[in-house]
Amino acid sequence: MADRSVGTLVMSACAHSEAHSKGRDALDEPEGGMNQKKTAVSTTISMAIALLTATSGQAQQRAGLSAAAAAIMKADQDFNQSVAEKNREKFLSLIADVTTFNGGTANELHGRAAVMKDWGDFFEKDGPTLTWKPARAQVIGAGDVGVTTGSAVYRAKGPDGTVRERRSEYLTIWRKQPDGTWKVVFDTGSTLAPPR
Repeated sequence: MADRSVGTLVMSACAHSEAHSKGRDALDEPEGGMNQKKTAVSTTISMAIALLTATSGQAQQRAGLSAAAAAIMKADQDFNQSVAEKNREKFLSLIADVTTFNGGTANELHGRAAVMKDWGDFFEKDGPTLTWKPARAQVIGAGDVGVTTGSAVYRAKGPDGTVRERRSEYLTIWRKQPDGTWKVVFDTGSTLAPPR
């Protein structure tokens, strides 16, 4: 809609300018008045071109952020898949060297080694499982930081052998690396009350 308004403004200004240059009668209009109108039309055209350029730049930036959001959505899906496949190497490849898991809790973990040690049971053959699904991804600013949010399900066998389930929602912050990949720099979640 902004592009249409700018286009209309440019066309209107051009038409105005053309009408005055063709229809001006030296006896009807003093030279000073015509110069003022030409200056006004020139200014209007310049402003319209500047607005059109800014709108185009914003559209390109939005497209870049949308592509980055799709990339972190895919990275989060790959992150989940690495745990489902019990693939430690793939899991670690998606975590930044400087990272925080369980952020904002008494059980905060700092660094890849601490995360791997805490999450180790998920990679054991008969260990508990954690699956998650990103529902939303957004990238902000210069396109180098983004966030995914979604839901997760933790399942583990209790002492009696019964599988127990805990549902939660999570938030993961991603940072774009110099090589263009996205890695987790912060992860936290909130356990949901069991259904009644």
